[in-house]
Amino acid sequence: MQKRKKLEEKRVEQAKRVYDQIQRFFAVDPANQALNKSKVAWLQQQFELDQLDIQVNNTLMELQKLNGGNPIQADQIIFVSDNEVAEMQMLWADKLSADAKVKMLSARESVTEQGVKLKKNKLLPDLTSGYNYQGVNSSNYSGF
Repeated sequence: MQKRKKLEEKRVEQAKRVYDQIQRFFAVDPANQALNKSKVAWLQQQFELDQLDIQVNNTLMELQKLNGGNPIQADQIIFVSDNEVAEMQMLWADKLSADAKVKMLSARESVTEQGVKLKKNKLLPDLTSGYNYQGVNSSNYSGF
């Protein structure tokens, strides 16, 4: 808006110069339509400049409301123009790493995987190899 405001100020000055030139040029003939056209163009440019001032003031008031009522001046606002946009994969990775729902789902996934491993281990028979010694009713058996 500031750039647009400067441009409109420049246009107002140019329209005023054209109006003044035409007024001097046609000072002899007051009924000339060119003078009236230039005056209308100058007034339209002034109206555009006034509209931009109103927009800037309204935006500053909205920013002040968002800032908790503390006043904000237009000189304090700094915009950084960075034309370089990050790659889609980097943006998606940042989004996934920062999202709480994704973190919760990945934690649930790891808990579920551990539960599946535990159930598989419970269902499989316990096979051990080695030398065994068993005794039942005074009968002893030993072997591999």
